[in-house]
Amino acid sequence: MSIKKFVRTTRRYREVVIAAGDQLIIAADPLPDDLRHAINAISTPRRAH
Repeated sequence: MSIKKFVRTTRRYREVVIAAGDQLIIAADPLPDDLRHAINAISTPRRAH
């Protein structure tokens, strides 16, 4: 996946925190599997051989 495609794809997925009285509600769209795998690949440190 190119960086450009990754940025365009992830741009629409955001978390929103809504304050309703004394409660905080977190609303978020679930990530598609391919995007979740890409994010995990970026954030998981690689093992040394």
